[in-house]
Order: sequence, then C-alpha cells, then structure tokens
Amino acid sequence: NNLYELGNPWGRGIRKRAKWAEGLNVEEYEDQDVLLWVGCLGAYDDRNIKSARSLARVLENVDTSWGTLGADERCCGDSALQSGELMVFEELMDRNMKAIKRSKAGKIVTISPHCYNTLRNEYPEISDLGVEVLHYTQYLDELSSDLKLGKFESTVTYQDPCYLGRLNDVYEAPRNLLERIPELELVEMKNSRDSGICCGGGGGRFWLETEPEERLSNTRLEEALAVGADVLATACPFCLVNFEDSAKYLNVENEMKVLDISEIVLKSLENNGDD
Repeated sequence: NNLYELGNPWGRGIRKRAKWAEGLNVEEYEDQDVLLWVGCLGAYDDRNIKSARSLARVLENVDTSWGTLGADERCCGDSALQSGELMVFEELMDRNMKAIKRSKAGKIVTISPHCYNTLRNEYPEISDLGVEVLHYTQYLDELSSDLKLGKFESTVTYQDPCYLGRLNDVYEAPRNLLERIPELELVEMKNSRDSGICCGGGGGRFWLETEPEERLSNTRLEEALAVGADVLATACPFCLVNFEDSAKYLNVENEMKVLDISEIVLKSLENNGDD
C-alpha cells in the first residue's frame, strides 16, 4: 500500500518529497510564522509542482517567515478517508500529528483544499493543540497589503473547489485576491459559489478513471467559455489537473488557460512596474 508505506499515492520515495523546492529558498520549519503544508500533488505531480513553486515565490513578497516539514510530511489521508480505508487514514494522521507536535507550529497554511479540510476538520488533535489551519488564499488575503501587484490583462473566472467552498464556506478570499489585480476582469460562471459544479476530483474520484466524454470538468470548462473568460482560475490541485485534461480533450487550450491563483498572483507581481 503506497499510502501506508511511503506516505503518498504514487509510491514515490519519501526523500523525494522535498525535491519540488530545488533551487528555491525553502527552509525546513523551525519556529517560523507559518508551516506550509505542501500536499502530495504539490510535492510529486509535475503540473502542481509548478504552482507550488509559484506560491513559494509569492510568499517571498509578503512580510512572513515560513518553512515546511520536508520529508517528514506525509499524505494528509483525505483519499484514504474518502475511500473507506480508515486504518490507513488513522496511521497517516498519527504520523503527521507527531511531526506537527515536534515542530510546535501554531499556524499551518495548506496548498490543497483537501489537505485544508482534512487537517482542519478530521484531525481532532489540531484544534486541541490550538493550531490554526488556513488555505493559502486566506493567508494571502490577510497579507494582501504587502503584495505590490501589477496588471494581468485577462478575463478570469474562478472555480470554487468543493473542499474550500461548500465544505468550509471559503468563497471570498480567493475572489478578493483576484479582484485586487489591476486589469483583471473577474466574471462568474452560471453555477458558482455553493451551486458550483465539482471538477470531478472530490470524494476520492480523482483516482478513478472516467471516460473523457463523461467528465464533469468538461461541463465546467464549457461554462467558463460561455461567460467569455480566457482564464479559468482555481486554487485546488485536483481541479488544476482535471481542467487541463478537459482543455486538451475539448481542444480549447488556445482559448482557455487553466491557472492556479498563485500563478496569477506571481505573474501580477512580475508585471509590477510595467507600463
């Protein structure tokens, strides 16, 4: 069992978990302001490594200090829990809680809404220890006055990840970040916020193969095109992968970019000072 033995769904080496940060100024957590929870996709999935690296670079532009658990981080256990593998989930939770306790972190910021929901709502010891858990969009929203944002000339629509929106009522922070970016027009899809359509990756379904023509992500991408957006933004690793797959399947890669909010914010920061 990859999750049980190696702490990630693909069975990749434990020591490779920190490889995503090569070449960046990413430290292991030692009493910094924030413990960044990278998650399995942020650490191992090629597409999501790009967005994790973008977030790391964005965090260099705000007044905060942060570190990661490096190779001590394990899968949060969301997929095991959703699949009914309770023994595996409890083992992962136990390993992670030992690492969190050793770190003495008071605030955890997650990249994935799935990790956010699991740590916040499924790890009872987190609240007992008084550890605050935030999604990165919430944290950046709190520190947004530090961000010197430049223009991002696009029409953007935002996908509410189910584990961020419907399960935890986090709707405003991601939109606040996007609305602060000059020249970015934010438009809403027909179904948004608590009526938004899942990308098809929730409830453990990310790991199941769905016929391309039956994917929910196709429907969502078509909704984004219908409102005139040229960028579909999200803040969830599962959404990012599913929507990029649908863009290829629907042959709309030239019409619609799929980006994580961290990538949009980074591009805006890079454009600061441009005419």
